[in-house]
Amino acid sequence: MRGGVLAFLSRARYRVGPLPLRNRSKQFWGKTVFYTHTYLLNNPHTHMVERDLDAVRRIGFQPKLSALEMVVREEEVRSVQDRLEKAGRDPSRPLLHVHPTSHAAYKCWRDEAVAEVLDHFSERGMDVVLTGGPGREERERAEKIVSLMRRPPIDLSGRTTLREAAAISRVATLFFGIDSSVMHLAAAVGTPVVALFGPTYYELWGPWGEGHRVIAKAKPCLPCGLAGCPGLKRSLCLEELLPAEVISEIEAALEERGRSHQRALHLLH
Repeated sequence: MRGGVLAFLSRARYRVGPLPLRNRSKQFWGKTVFYTHTYLLNNPHTHMVERDLDAVRRIGFQPKLSALEMVVREEEVRSVQDRLEKAGRDPSRPLLHVHPTSHAAYKCWRDEAVAEVLDHFSERGMDVVLTGGPGREERERAEKIVSLMRRPPIDLSGRTTLREAAAISRVATLFFGIDSSVMHLAAAVGTPVVALFGPTYYELWGPWGEGHRVIAKAKPCLPCGLAGCPGLKRSLCLEELLPAEVISEIEAALEERGRSHQRALHLLH
Protein backbone atom coordinates (compact mmCIF):
# COMPACT_ATOMS: atom_id res chain seq x y z
CA MET A 1 0.00 0.00 0.00
CA ARG A 2 2.73 2.48 0.96
CA GLY A 3 4.63 1.89 -2.29
CA GLY A 4 1.47 2.40 -4.29
CA VAL A 5 0.66 5.69 -2.55
CA LEU A 6 4.19 6.99 -3.11
CA ALA A 7 4.05 5.97 -6.76
CA PHE A 8 0.75 7.81 -7.18
CA LEU A 9 2.05 10.95 -5.46
CA SER A 10 5.14 10.95 -7.70
CA ARG A 11 2.86 11.80 -10.66
CA ALA A 12 5.08 9.70 -12.89
CA ARG A 13 3.60 9.00 -16.31
CA TYR A 14 4.23 5.27 -15.94
CA ARG A 15 3.83 3.59 -12.56
CA VAL A 16 4.33 -0.18 -12.44
CA GLY A 17 3.41 -2.35 -9.46
CA PRO A 18 2.51 -5.94 -8.55
CA LEU A 19 -0.82 -7.46 -7.70
CA PRO A 20 -0.51 -9.64 -4.58
CA LEU A 21 -1.00 -13.38 -4.58
CA ARG A 22 -3.69 -13.15 -1.92
CA ASN A 23 -6.83 -11.03 -1.80
CA ARG A 24 -6.43 -9.86 -5.37
CA SER A 25 -10.06 -8.90 -5.79
CA LYS A 26 -10.07 -6.92 -2.53
CA GLN A 27 -6.99 -4.88 -3.43
CA PHE A 28 -7.46 -4.68 -7.18
CA TRP A 29 -9.23 -1.30 -7.23
CA GLY A 30 -6.58 0.47 -5.17
CA LYS A 31 -3.72 -1.03 -7.13
CA THR A 32 -5.14 0.07 -10.47
CA VAL A 33 -5.57 3.60 -9.17
CA PHE A 34 -2.00 3.77 -7.86
CA TYR A 35 -0.37 2.16 -10.90
CA THR A 36 -0.74 2.57 -14.64
CA HIS A 37 0.58 -0.96 -15.26
CA THR A 38 0.25 -4.00 -12.99
CA TYR A 39 1.54 -7.57 -13.11
CA LEU A 40 0.69 -10.74 -11.20
CA LEU A 41 2.98 -12.37 -8.66
CA ASN A 42 2.20 -15.94 -9.67
CA ASN A 43 5.03 -17.61 -7.74
CA PRO A 44 5.41 -16.82 -4.02
CA HIS A 45 8.99 -18.14 -4.10
CA THR A 46 10.28 -15.69 -6.70
CA HIS A 47 13.26 -13.68 -5.46
CA MET A 48 12.69 -9.95 -4.99
CA VAL A 49 15.22 -9.14 -7.70
CA GLU A 50 13.22 -11.13 -10.23
CA ARG A 51 10.00 -9.51 -8.99
CA ASP A 52 11.47 -6.08 -9.64
CA LEU A 53 12.68 -7.16 -13.06
CA ASP A 54 9.13 -8.28 -13.81
CA ALA A 55 8.09 -4.64 -13.46
CA VAL A 56 10.53 -3.74 -16.23
CA ARG A 57 9.29 -6.62 -18.37
CA ARG A 58 5.71 -5.42 -17.92
CA ILE A 59 6.45 -2.24 -19.89
CA GLY A 60 8.11 -4.03 -22.77
CA PHE A 61 11.77 -4.43 -21.87
CA GLN A 62 13.60 -7.73 -21.51
CA PRO A 63 16.52 -7.24 -19.10
CA LYS A 64 19.29 -9.80 -19.15
CA LEU A 65 20.74 -9.86 -15.68
CA SER A 66 22.64 -12.86 -14.36
CA ALA A 67 24.18 -11.22 -11.30
CA LEU A 68 23.99 -8.10 -9.20
CA GLU A 69 26.95 -5.79 -9.69
CA MET A 70 28.31 -3.02 -7.52
CA VAL A 71 31.37 -1.22 -8.81
CA VAL A 72 34.03 -0.56 -6.20
CA ARG A 73 36.67 1.92 -7.29
CA GLU A 74 40.32 0.85 -7.24
CA GLU A 75 41.21 3.65 -4.84
CA GLU A 76 38.57 2.34 -2.43
CA VAL A 77 40.07 -1.13 -2.64
CA ARG A 78 43.59 0.21 -2.01
CA SER A 79 42.32 2.26 0.92
CA VAL A 80 40.74 -0.70 2.74
CA GLN A 81 43.75 -2.90 1.95
CA ASP A 82 46.05 -0.33 3.59
CA ARG A 83 43.70 -0.04 6.53
CA LEU A 84 43.54 -3.81 6.99
CA GLU A 85 47.32 -4.20 6.78
CA LYS A 86 47.83 -1.46 9.38
CA ALA A 87 45.43 -3.40 11.62
CA GLY A 88 47.49 -6.60 11.26
CA ARG A 89 46.25 -8.15 8.02
CA ASP A 90 48.67 -10.55 6.31
CA PRO A 91 48.07 -10.23 2.53
CA SER A 92 49.37 -13.77 1.99
CA ARG A 93 46.51 -15.25 4.04
CA PRO A 94 42.93 -15.75 2.82
CA LEU A 95 40.50 -13.21 4.27
CA LEU A 96 37.11 -13.93 5.84
CA HIS A 97 34.78 -10.93 6.03
CA VAL A 98 32.22 -11.40 8.80
CA HIS A 99 29.17 -9.23 9.44
CA PRO A 100 27.28 -10.89 12.34
CA THR A 101 25.21 -8.00 13.73
CA SER A 102 22.00 -6.14 12.95
CA HIS A 103 19.75 -3.62 14.67
CA ALA A 104 17.13 -6.39 14.29
CA ALA A 105 18.41 -8.72 17.02
CA TYR A 106 16.10 -11.55 15.92
CA LYS A 107 18.28 -11.95 12.80
CA CYS A 108 21.44 -12.53 14.85
CA TRP A 109 23.03 -15.85 15.78
CA ARG A 110 24.37 -16.69 19.24
CA ASP A 111 27.50 -14.64 20.07
CA GLU A 112 29.41 -17.64 21.44
CA ALA A 113 28.60 -19.67 18.31
CA VAL A 114 29.87 -16.89 16.04
CA ALA A 115 33.06 -16.68 18.10
CA GLU A 116 33.60 -20.45 17.86
CA VAL A 117 33.23 -20.44 14.07
CA LEU A 118 35.58 -17.47 13.64
CA ASP A 119 38.21 -19.03 15.90
CA HIS A 120 38.02 -22.22 13.83
CA PHE A 121 38.97 -20.44 10.62
CA SER A 122 41.42 -18.04 12.24
CA GLU A 123 43.32 -20.98 13.72
CA ARG A 124 43.41 -22.63 10.30
CA GLY A 125 45.20 -19.80 8.56
CA MET A 126 42.58 -17.20 7.69
CA ASP A 127 42.56 -13.55 8.63
CA VAL A 128 39.16 -12.49 9.98
CA VAL A 129 37.76 -8.97 9.69
CA LEU A 130 34.62 -8.06 11.59
CA THR A 131 32.23 -5.31 10.49
CA GLY A 132 28.95 -4.09 11.93
CA GLY A 133 26.66 -1.12 12.22
CA PRO A 134 27.40 1.94 14.39
CA GLY A 135 24.39 1.54 16.69
CA ARG A 136 25.00 0.88 20.39
CA GLU A 137 23.43 -2.59 20.42
CA GLU A 138 25.39 -3.70 17.37
CA ARG A 139 28.67 -2.40 18.79
CA GLU A 140 28.03 -4.16 22.09
CA ARG A 141 27.26 -7.43 20.32
CA ALA A 142 30.44 -7.16 18.24
CA GLU A 143 32.46 -6.44 21.40
CA LYS A 144 30.96 -9.51 23.05
CA ILE A 145 31.89 -11.71 20.09
CA VAL A 146 35.46 -10.40 20.10
CA SER A 147 35.75 -10.95 23.86
CA LEU A 148 34.73 -14.59 23.43
CA MET A 149 37.33 -15.33 20.76
CA ARG A 150 40.68 -16.95 21.44
CA ARG A 151 42.25 -15.12 18.50
CA PRO A 152 40.92 -11.56 18.20
CA PRO A 153 39.91 -10.56 14.67
CA ILE A 154 40.49 -7.25 12.94
CA ASP A 155 37.56 -5.42 14.46
CA LEU A 156 36.16 -2.61 12.29
CA SER A 157 32.60 -2.89 13.57
CA GLY A 158 30.90 0.50 13.62
CA ARG A 159 33.86 2.10 11.82
CA THR A 160 33.11 1.61 8.12
CA THR A 161 30.76 3.14 5.62
CA LEU A 162 28.66 0.87 3.43
CA ARG A 163 31.03 1.46 0.52
CA GLU A 164 34.02 0.59 2.71
CA ALA A 165 32.25 -2.59 3.83
CA ALA A 166 31.65 -3.45 0.17
CA ALA A 167 35.33 -2.85 -0.59
CA ILE A 168 36.32 -5.18 2.27
CA SER A 169 34.09 -7.86 0.78
CA ARG A 170 35.65 -7.20 -2.61
CA VAL A 171 39.11 -8.13 -1.34
CA ALA A 172 37.87 -10.99 0.87
CA THR A 173 37.96 -14.65 -0.03
CA LEU A 174 34.52 -15.24 1.45
CA PHE A 175 31.73 -13.36 3.22
CA PHE A 176 29.96 -14.89 6.21
CA GLY A 177 27.10 -13.18 7.96
CA ILE A 178 23.42 -12.78 8.64
CA ASP A 179 20.53 -11.42 6.60
CA SER A 180 21.64 -7.81 6.11
CA SER A 181 22.34 -5.12 3.55
CA VAL A 182 26.08 -5.85 3.78
CA MET A 183 25.37 -9.45 2.78
CA HIS A 184 23.79 -8.16 -0.45
CA LEU A 185 26.75 -5.82 -1.03
CA ALA A 186 29.12 -8.80 -0.75
CA ALA A 187 27.13 -10.70 -3.37
CA ALA A 188 27.06 -7.61 -5.60
CA VAL A 189 30.86 -7.24 -5.60
CA GLY A 190 31.23 -10.89 -6.63
CA THR A 191 32.36 -12.47 -3.35
CA PRO A 192 30.86 -15.85 -2.39
CA VAL A 193 28.42 -15.50 0.49
CA VAL A 194 27.45 -17.88 3.29
CA ALA A 195 24.41 -16.39 5.02
CA LEU A 196 22.43 -17.40 8.09
CA PHE A 197 18.65 -17.03 7.84
CA GLY A 198 16.02 -17.48 10.53
CA PRO A 199 12.43 -16.25 10.29
CA THR A 200 12.86 -14.15 7.13
CA TYR A 201 12.08 -15.51 3.67
CA TYR A 202 15.45 -16.53 2.24
CA GLU A 203 13.89 -17.46 -1.10
CA LEU A 204 12.90 -13.82 -1.47
CA TRP A 205 15.75 -12.08 0.34
CA GLY A 206 18.74 -14.43 0.13
CA PRO A 207 22.00 -13.48 -1.64
CA TRP A 208 21.14 -13.32 -5.32
CA GLY A 209 23.26 -14.99 -7.96
CA GLU A 210 25.36 -18.11 -8.32
CA GLY A 211 27.87 -19.46 -5.84
CA HIS A 212 26.16 -18.39 -2.60
CA ARG A 213 24.91 -20.53 0.27
CA VAL A 214 22.08 -20.04 2.75
CA ILE A 215 22.01 -21.88 6.07
CA ALA A 216 18.55 -22.23 7.60
CA LYS A 217 16.84 -24.77 9.81
CA ALA A 218 14.21 -27.00 8.17
CA LYS A 219 11.34 -26.36 10.56
CA PRO A 220 7.60 -26.46 9.82
CA CYS A 221 7.17 -22.94 11.24
CA LEU A 222 9.66 -21.42 8.80
CA PRO A 223 9.73 -19.00 7.25
CA CYS A 224 7.34 -17.23 9.61
CA GLY A 225 8.28 -13.65 8.78
CA LEU A 226 8.03 -12.70 12.46
CA ALA A 227 10.44 -10.53 14.44
CA GLY A 228 11.50 -13.50 16.54
CA CYS A 229 9.54 -16.21 18.32
CA PRO A 230 6.37 -14.93 20.05
CA GLY A 231 7.19 -13.31 23.37
CA LEU A 232 10.95 -13.84 23.06
CA LYS A 233 12.30 -11.25 20.57
CA ARG A 234 14.78 -14.00 19.66
CA SER A 235 14.70 -16.62 16.95
CA LEU A 236 15.03 -20.16 18.27
CA CYS A 237 15.46 -21.42 14.70
CA LEU A 238 18.72 -19.46 14.53
CA GLU A 239 19.82 -20.31 18.04
CA GLU A 240 19.45 -24.02 17.27
CA LEU A 241 22.03 -23.85 14.48
CA LEU A 242 25.24 -25.62 15.55
CA PRO A 243 28.72 -24.23 14.89
CA ALA A 244 29.68 -27.53 13.26
CA GLU A 245 26.89 -27.11 10.69
CA VAL A 246 28.03 -23.63 9.82
CA ILE A 247 31.71 -24.56 9.69
CA SER A 248 30.89 -27.36 7.27
CA GLU A 249 29.07 -24.99 4.90
CA ILE A 250 31.82 -22.37 5.02
CA GLU A 251 34.48 -25.01 4.34
CA ALA A 252 32.48 -26.28 1.36
CA ALA A 253 32.16 -22.73 0.03
CA LEU A 254 35.91 -22.17 0.43
CA GLU A 255 36.65 -25.40 -1.42
CA GLU A 256 34.37 -24.34 -4.25
CA ARG A 257 36.03 -20.93 -4.35
CA GLY A 258 39.39 -22.65 -4.62
CA ARG A 259 38.21 -24.87 -7.48
CA SER A 260 36.76 -21.86 -9.32
CA HIS A 261 40.06 -20.03 -8.92
CA GLN A 262 41.99 -22.97 -10.30
CA ARG A 263 39.61 -23.22 -13.28
CA ALA A 264 40.13 -19.52 -13.98
CA LEU A 265 43.92 -19.92 -13.87
CA HIS A 266 43.66 -22.89 -16.24
CA LEU A 267 41.65 -20.80 -18.73
CA LEU A 268 44.18 -17.97 -18.55
CA HIS A 269 46.95 -20.38 -19.45
